Amino acid sequence: MMKYLIPPAASIARRCLYALTAFLCTAPLVSQAAYLAGNPPPIAAAPFAGTWVNVDENTRDITRIEIAQNGTTLRVHTWGRCHPTDCDWNSQYGAIIGSTGHVDWDQSFVLRKMTLSLRGPDRMVAVTESVYKDSRAPGRQIDLLERH
Repeated sequence: MMKYLIPPAASIARRCLYALTAFLCTAPLVSQAAYLAGNPPPIAAAPFAGTWVNVDENTRDITRIEIAQNGTTLRVHTWGRCHPTDCDWNSQYGAIIGSTGHVDWDQSFVLRKMTLSLRGPDRMVAVTESVYKDSRAPGRQIDLLERH
């Protein structure tokens, strides 16, 4: 009789189903036990919400971002360095996917895609990819912001 080095697909699927069922059945009990022990699980808040200011006062990139969050939906209002006053990018809606926020702007001369990543409760990294509609090369900015 031949032994399988790799279990047949049905056996793998069955094991995955058993593991998933065990997890789904015990996860609420673990959370309830933690709560009863005086360690309630953290309440999901709006971690991206607030006013964020670039840590570099002399930045030539993003100066400020204001974010409103409702679940996984973001409304992101951004300002970039211009002279004599900062350029207002206006607000756009975006989404949280996994642990990062994503929002896009079409500013007539450039398409911008911004990814927001939290670095603790009061720091955020904004990575902005820019594709210009004229002959300029694409650009990439990385900004570190603090919650204010």
